[in-house]
Amino acid sequence: MSKQTFLKGALLLIIAGLITRIFGFVNRIVTARILGEEGVGIYMMALPTLVLVFTITQVGLPIAIAKRISELETSGKEELIKPTLVFSLWVTGVMSIVTGVGLWFISPFIADVLLQDGRVTMVLRAIIPAIPVIAVSSVIKGYFQGRQNMKPQAYTQVLEQVVRIGFIFIFTPPLLAYGLVTAAAGVMIGAVIGEIVSLVCMIYYFRKDYNPAVADEKTQSIARPLLNIALPASGNRAIGSSTYFLEPIVVAQGLTLFGYTTIEVSQLYGQLTGFILPLLMMPAFFTHGLSTALIPALSEAHASGDRGLVNHRVQQAIRLSLLSGGFATILLLIHPTSILSLLYNTTSGDEMLKLMAPFFLLHYMQSPLQAALQALDFAKEAMMNSLFGNLLKYSILLLLTTSIGFSGVVIAMVLGVVLVTGLHMLTMYRHRYHIMTGKQAGAFLVLLSLSFAVGYVTTNALPGSPIALFLSIATVSLIYIPLSVMLGLVKKDEWRLFVKK
Repeated sequence: MSKQTFLKGALLLIIAGLITRIFGFVNRIVTARILGEEGVGIYMMALPTLVLVFTITQVGLPIAIAKRISELETSGKEELIKPTLVFSLWVTGVMSIVTGVGLWFISPFIADVLLQDGRVTMVLRAIIPAIPVIAVSSVIKGYFQGRQNMKPQAYTQVLEQVVRIGFIFIFTPPLLAYGLVTAAAGVMIGAVIGEIVSLVCMIYYFRKDYNPAVADEKTQSIARPLLNIALPASGNRAIGSSTYFLEPIVVAQGLTLFGYTTIEVSQLYGQLTGFILPLLMMPAFFTHGLSTALIPALSEAHASGDRGLVNHRVQQAIRLSLLSGGFATILLLIHPTSILSLLYNTTSGDEMLKLMAPFFLLHYMQSPLQAALQALDFAKEAMMNSLFGNLLKYSILLLLTTSIGFSGVVIAMVLGVVLVTGLHMLTMYRHRYHIMTGKQAGAFLVLLSLSFAVGYVTTNALPGSPIALFLSIATVSLIYIPLSVMLGLVKKDEWRLFVKK
């Protein structure tokens, strides 16, 4: 398979991410309507534990593999690719067995004691078969990212979602007859099946692409450079996953102390993490695609000493991430009630959505900034930024949930986004890398202001209905896209690539 340029590789992942996001929303809509707020809450309370388990299993190797293989190809040492992959598969295989067995035995403690809801045990155990599958898949994805070939990941990403939503749509409703917890576990089983199908497809692409070269290197010489990248990256991801794991625990404990019942905690947490955050994370398919393609592209430029190209790629990723996030922010600010009602058949949380949306503009920058820091060998500093920001976030979360209730959860989440992104930006500037020019920042503010004004006026002039919502979105699009080009926020070569594709 052919290697793609940074923009073409990112575009492939963005298109796949968009399709995946659409299927994901259908998935969430079906799940929300079948399980309700309480069932979604049970599912979402289990999810952070699983993310932490997957992070421990991977040990930061996917990022390290992508960066290392890119460097090996640049320096003409392709013969070291095979032992690098063998070592990575061995490590993730052992870790997947250890974490899977550990999760089976510790699930009741996590559910009963930490999450204050014993119903979560079955949901936690339902995902265990996916752990070794995701471990192997992550190594292969790292290989293709390092080769700057994003096609296999793009294709399998879409396939996984199709399989997952098909299973949930067909099998979850009958499982409700056996109880809400069984149905929530069924949603997890759907994720397992999706991952298995995705891995089979990924192995097929890998067998077609991979031509091993013989190397006489010792394991130690392979492991050291790989782990030098993997361990800081793993630390960074472990901090994020650990804090994500702690989130429902702190929320459950704090709100229980404040006076909420177990069912009320599940409903409110399900509302926030099952309805509000997915909407705020809509642009994630765009920022994730850019960030994934950014690591090998920056690693290659950094290895060849081209600082100008590094700055150009970083600014490009940040600029395009903000453009996608800005459009989503405008829509969420103008139509929070209509969007919630249309997608989830509820209006609960519309004020929460309006409050959080502007601050999540910073979150859309966080993923490419973190990818840039890892690619430029500043993974340890990125890890410390995440550690400090999240420690402060959870200190505030515990303080506010016990004193003002659920509003404290929202405030703490917003502060966490601001802190971590701000620290990443300061780190880049300290090392004299520029993420955005003053002219670009001014143009972006003009774009947001004018597009929001047009959308707001259009919305007030139309009666409230789904048709009015789509007309308003179309109007904002007709202003936002041409104005982005006119203000120079989308370059001509970028626009031609998007139009061509």
